[in-house]
Amino acid sequence: MADIVRIVIKGASGYCCLDDAFNDKVTITGESISYEYIPDVEKEMKYL
Repeated sequence: MADIVRIVIKGASGYCCLDDAFNDKVTITGESISYEYIPDVEKEMKYL
């Protein structure tokens, strides 16, 4: 039986307007957990 080295979970925003659409990915290893967020449309972040 093979050992599990890494678990990758991919997702997407589903049905919404294009400005809010995104893909994301969680990667789990024995040493770390990482999250990656990728918007479908690059936009400038503005803070009020």
